Amino acid sequence: MADEKRQEDADRNEWRQRSAKAFDQVMKQILDLGQSSLSGSQFQAFRKMAMDYFADGKRSLFGIERGRCGESKIMAEKVGAYE
Repeated sequence: MADEKRQEDADRNEWRQRSAKAFDQVMKQILDLGQSSLSGSQFQAFRKMAMDYFADGKRSLFGIERGRCGESKIMAEKVGAYE
């Protein structure tokens, strides 16, 4: 039983690590696209927002700093700003 629990924890940790790596890869591609498409000041604003979203997603993946109803505080604030 204890070995099964350890294996489940190891599998979950591996999945989280692979997911975090995927977050990083996608974020890099999005930032590269933004940099090639936007002016300097626009890109800086875009970069900050994109990095906030991805960092918040990674925190959610690991269960850190969750906001209301399990949703991210940063995402909720950004969505509220657009409504």
